Amino acid sequence: MATAKRRASGSSPGVKILLLKTPAGTPFHQARWRDPDSGKLVCRSLEALGVTSAEARRTWALAKSRELERRKDALREGAQPRADLPLRQAIDDYLRTAEATLRRSTYFGYVATLQLFSEWAAKVGIKRTSEISGRSLTLFRAHLIARPNGKAKKGGRRGERELTPKRCSARTTNKHMTGLHTALRSFVRLGATPALNRDVIADSMQRLPTPRPRPQYLSHEELRQLLEAALAHDAATFRMTRFEKDGRQVPGRTPRYEAIAPILTFLLLSGARRGEALQLEWNDVHLGARDERGAVVGEIVVRAESSKSKVERVIDLGVTPALHRLLLAMRAGSDGNASVFDLTRDLVVTAMRRLIRVFRAPDFNWQQLRVTCATTLVNAPGIYAGAATFRESKQLGHSVAVAEKHYLGVIRGINPAARTVEAAMGIEDLVDRVIEQVVERGQSARGCVAEERSA
Repeated sequence: MATAKRRASGSSPGVKILLLKTPAGTPFHQARWRDPDSGKLVCRSLEALGVTSAEARRTWALAKSRELERRKDALREGAQPRADLPLRQAIDDYLRTAEATLRRSTYFGYVATLQLFSEWAAKVGIKRTSEISGRSLTLFRAHLIARPNGKAKKGGRRGERELTPKRCSARTTNKHMTGLHTALRSFVRLGATPALNRDVIADSMQRLPTPRPRPQYLSHEELRQLLEAALAHDAATFRMTRFEKDGRQVPGRTPRYEAIAPILTFLLLSGARRGEALQLEWNDVHLGARDERGAVVGEIVVRAESSKSKVERVIDLGVTPALHRLLLAMRAGSDGNASVFDLTRDLVVTAMRRLIRVFRAPDFNWQQLRVTCATTLVNAPGIYAGAATFRESKQLGHSVAVAEKHYLGVIRGINPAARTVEAAMGIEDLVDRVIEQVVERGQSARGCVAEERSA
C-alpha cells in the first residue's frame, strides 16, 4: 500500500507516525502502537481522526504515549486486561445471554436492533468492539433518524419487506437506541470498549422527544361493548359437528371458540398483565383469604417468576367481589386443571382480533385493560378513598409515583357510591352474565361427557 515511510519528529515512546501513500498516490499519516491489553499492533489514520497539522500530530502522539504508559502501569498493578472482541462475536455472546434472561418480545427487539447496528458497522469498517467510539455512536444515531421505514412487500414472500419514503417514527428510533444502549453497557462491563463509558454512551445516544398522551383507558360505553362482544363470541356454537350428526350429542351445543370473556373480565377487574393471567395457577388463588376485618374476600398471589418486575405481589379481591364469584364458578368447572385459564398467548391474541373484526368490539389492546383498572382504582372515591394511589400501586405492581403521574385525575365522574371496581366501571350486570355463561358451559361440558359415556 505504501510507497514511502518517514518517522515523524517528536518524542513519543511507543507511538510511531508514518507518512504513507495510497495506491492512488495520496499521502496520509498513520499512527501505529501496540495495544497494552492484547499486545496487537493498532494502526489508525490521523486524518480520519481529524488530526491534520504537524503540531496537532505531535501533541496527539505525546498524549497517546502517556495514555499507553498509564495503561501499562495499571496492568502491572493488577488491572484486568480489556477484552477486544470481534463485533459479531460480542453481539452473539450478548444475545445468547439475553435469550435466557429477557422476555420474548424484548429479546426479539434487541435482535433487530443489533442486526441494524452490525450491518451499519460493517459498512463503515467497524470490525472490533475497541473501534466503537462516541463519534461512531453519534453517526449511527443519525443513521437511525434518517433511516426509511419498511413495510410488508405487496405480493412478496412471507416476511419480505420493502422500504418506503416515510421515515421511522421517533418512538421506533428511541426503541433501537435503548436496545443498543443496553448491549453497549454490557460491553463496557466486559472491558471490550475502551473508548466508551456510561456518560459517553448516554451523550451519543440521546433520545428523540416524543409526544406523551394520557393513558388510553376504555370508557363505560366501550367496556360494555367489549363484554357484550365477548359474551356473543363465547356463545357461538357450531351448526353441526360429527358427534352431533351421529346422534351422540345434542345439535348446536358445541362451542365454536374457546371462552375469552372470563380472562377479559379477570384482566379488567384485577389489573393483572396478560402474561401474569396466562401463567396463573389455582395454587395461587386463595378464595378463602380474609381481609383486615376478618371477612372472607379472597386474594390472588402473583408469583415473582411470572411478574414483569420479578416482585411477588397480592391482588386483593375485597374490592371486586364479582371477580371472587367468577373464580369460584371457574374452579368448580376446572376438572383438576392446574392452570386457571388454560389458554395460550397465540390463542388469546387471535381471539382479540376476532372480537374486533367479527363481533364488533371496540378497538382495544391488552394494556388498555390494565390501564382501565388502574385509572378506576385511583380515581374512584368510594373504593380506596385517600389511600387510592398507594393501594392501587401495591395491587398493580408499580410505584406510587407512576400512579400519581399517569393515572391520577384521568377519569372523572365516577359514582361516589360505587364501592367495587365493577360498580365503578358500570359493568355489574355484564359480569353476572359472564359468570352465568361460565356455569352453563361447565354444566354443558359435564352433560356431554355423561352422554358420551352412556352411549
